[in-house]
Amino acid sequence: MRGFAITAQGAQLLTKVAGGAGTLQITAVKVGKGLPEGDPSLLTDLVSPVALGSCTVPKVENNRMSMVVEYRNDMDGGLKEDFMLSEFGIFAKVKELEEDAVLLYIGVLGDNPGVVSAWNGNNLESRRYPVSIVVSKDLQVEINFPAGAFITSDEFDEAMETHNKSISSHSDIRAMATETYNPETTYTAGAYCIHDGKLYKAQADISAPEEWTESHWTLTSVGAELQELEAALSNKVSKSNDTPCPNLDEFVELYQYVNVTPDTENLPVETNLDFGSAINIGLSSGVMIQILYSRYGDIFVRGYAYWEIPKWKPWVPIVTATPPQEYDLPLAEGMSAVNPCTYRKNQFSEVSVGGSASGTIEVGTAIATLPSGFRPQKTVERPAVYASANGAWTGGTVAITTDGIVRAYGQISATSVAFAVDFVAADY
Repeated sequence: MRGFAITAQGAQLLTKVAGGAGTLQITAVKVGKGLPEGDPSLLTDLVSPVALGSCTVPKVENNRMSMVVEYRNDMDGGLKEDFMLSEFGIFAKVKELEEDAVLLYIGVLGDNPGVVSAWNGNNLESRRYPVSIVVSKDLQVEINFPAGAFITSDEFDEAMETHNKSISSHSDIRAMATETYNPETTYTAGAYCIHDGKLYKAQADISAPEEWTESHWTLTSVGAELQELEAALSNKVSKSNDTPCPNLDEFVELYQYVNVTPDTENLPVETNLDFGSAINIGLSSGVMIQILYSRYGDIFVRGYAYWEIPKWKPWVPIVTATPPQEYDLPLAEGMSAVNPCTYRKNQFSEVSVGGSASGTIEVGTAIATLPSGFRPQKTVERPAVYASANGAWTGGTVAITTDGIVRAYGQISATSVAFAVDFVAADY
């Protein structure tokens, strides 16, 4: 669900202001992690508020009030825990009236939420959402909290530049460039050095010591090198984790393989598995698909959405084009196969069982038992033919119950039966 709307209370508030009741005062901006189930315009607060945000000073032009809502993870003392930003709200009141502020505008980001990381002192993150509201020409608007919490694009870039220059930031890249240029040594292509307080990267091998030659170097920055590194790794998958994952529901790291075993929690029902692997794939850790693969070729997939209840959807087997494996049907004691008695299950969980067996067969005699995973959801009964001791053939049926027992129901005592039954298995 995704939507941006003036709330019912907000519409009443704008009507008051348009009627001359006073100045529209923006009192607060909130961000949250909830997701409305019904019409968002009927809300009076966020579904699950997390923190206070900020906004630019509103501008009224051409019958529209425009502003930009922003949330940064360093605001209000810093965000303590990661959360999925899926909603924001603007609260307002008539400045001159003794009334409580109401939710004027609601934004629901159901199709495109974003994880905001907890503030650690260096990892500045910003989320911005433009807002435009149709209003009357003479609307007066003000905010009653400092707009200084909002930073412009230039200010954000400046803050990131300060962050990238911090001695504690990006230590992995800085570790490669801790020394100033040394004219008495050599450098390989891609090596870093510091010259005149700036970061440089060698364009090619410098195989002999030389005085500083600017044409042999490229001026760069920590931020630029990080972007290049991120681009180079964007299509790579993290290597496998050799430690088995105990709980697949708690495994939410993207692009990281983990090993799974039969003891792993939340496996699909009747998974043919002694060991296998799983991977999560998605645009963020809030929306993804999880794929499970066993060494026997079983493949299952399910979806995950942070705001859904439950967050994990049921496992679904992936249909493949491989032919189903056929097994010998476990016949009851005293029964033997005249012609092959077999069973199999295809990728659609359709079970086929049949053959010809001989023995002493009375009405209701159990002639075989299907193993778990190959049993019907409810009792199925299909036509069969029976042969008596004198060679006469008569009609009848065979029935398979949910416990997998195959029973004969002929019209006479018989010495053999031929049958074929198809059904959808209870355990997918």
